[in-house]
Formats: sequence, structure tokens, C-alpha cells
Amino acid sequence: MKILVATALVLVGCAPKPEGPEQAQARMDLESTAARRAIDSLNTDFAGHFNAGHGDLVAAQYTEDGELQVVGLPLLKGRAAIAGSVNELAKMKAAIKTTATAVSANGPLAIERGDYTLSLVPPGAPAAVTETGVYLIHWHRVNGNWLRVSDVASSAAPLPPPPAAPK
Repeated sequence: MKILVATALVLVGCAPKPEGPEQAQARMDLESTAARRAIDSLNTDFAGHFNAGHGDLVAAQYTEDGELQVVGLPLLKGRAAIAGSVNELAKMKAAIKTTATAVSANGPLAIERGDYTLSLVPPGAPAAVTETGVYLIHWHRVNGNWLRVSDVASSAAPLPPPPAAPK
């Protein structure tokens, strides 16, 4: 019995002390800096593949059941739906530019906030139309790779006016 108590005391004495608030913030700052570098690189690849119409390569940046929600479209759930949407947008010469404004990470989770500009040429339009907005992406690090879990974009375009009141 004395051996068990002594072993337990040694193990308790060897256990790491809980992380204090300053230590946690310093760790998360380091993790956020590393995640920001990785995510910026992934965003560069994302834009290149999106602009080239490589739907499968864009979708590969999402988890298998990842979600993409953009204004005016139903929720795209899963890589196949995301790839299909990118491939359809490619027919309209879609081009995107994203700029991360903040990345916060804690362990295998990160949140990215940023701005985007999307241009495309709708069927029958004489020129490209451009939309700007903001986005928020929830990332998970899976097997050492950052993947998008949920990607939500919101347009900065004003809402259309309400319908006229009936006469």
C-alpha cells in the first residue's frame, strides 16, 4: 500500500502545472501566427484553383462534410457540392480575391475572418459584375493539415428595396 501511495504522489508531483492565463495567451499567439502563415498559403492556392475552375482542388481544402454558405445560394455541404458549384461558376469566368484580416488559433482549431472580392460574367451580361464582402472560416487541423469546416461569406451589397405596397 505504501508503494501505491508513494507512486501516486510521485505521479502527481510530476504532472504539469495548469496553464495560466498569460501562458495560454502566449501559446495561442504563437499558434495563431503559425496558423496564419499556413492559412494565407492555402488561401493563395484556393484563389488560384478557384480562378482556374478547378472545383475538385478547391473542394479538397474542405473536410469531407465541409460547408460553404454564400449569399444567394443554398448551403453547399460536402466536397462534391462545393466542387460542382465552383465548376459552374467557372463557366462565368469567376475570379476571387481574399484577404485574411484576422486568424485566431487554439490547438487544432482556427477561425479566419477576412474580405473578399468576386467577379464573374453572368450569361448575357456585357461585362463582369463584381461583389465585395466579408467571410468567416472555421478551420480544423486534421492529420497536420488545415481544412475548412465551415465557410460563410456575406455580401456588402445593399439589400433590394422592399416590394411596393399593394394599391
